[in-house]
Amino acid sequence: MDARKPIPGSAWVVAGLTIIASAGLGFILGGLAQLLYGFERFAGGWASGGVLGTLVGLGYVITLVRQRIAGTRDGYFVLWGTLAGIVAGVVAAAGVHGVLMCAVPRWAPDLLGIGVLFGVGAGAVLGLISSSLFCWCFKAGHDSN
Repeated sequence: MDARKPIPGSAWVVAGLTIIASAGLGFILGGLAQLLYGFERFAGGWASGGVLGTLVGLGYVITLVRQRIAGTRDGYFVLWGTLAGIVAGVVAAAGVHGVLMCAVPRWAPDLLGIGVLFGVGAGAVLGLISSSLFCWCFKAGHDSN
C-alpha cells in the first residue's frame, strides 16, 4: 500500500472505537483489580485502568496504523495486531497493579499475575478484533481508490 494514500474514513472510526473499548476494558478490569486488593471506596483501580487503557489504546492504534501503512500483508497484519494487543494488555495491567500496590503497603505478585493474565486475554481479543477491522477498512479503502 502506498504511504501517500489517505487513511480511509472507516479506519478512523475503528481507531476511535478501539481506543474507547481499550479505555472501557481498562476501567472495568481496573475496578475488578481494585476489589482484589480490598479497596471499596478507593477509586485508584477504576481511574488508573481507564487512563492507562486510553493511553495504551492510543499507542496501539498509532502503531497499528503505521504498520498497515508500511504495507504489512493481511495475515501478518492481523497476527501482528493481536500480538501487539497482548503486549498492550500486559502493559496496562501491570500499570494498574503498580498503582494499586503503591496504595497498599504490600507486594502482591499473585494479584499482579492474575492481572497480567486478564491483560493477555483482553489484549488478545481486542487486538484480534481491531486488527481484523483495520485490515478490512484498509482493504475496502484501497479497493475504492
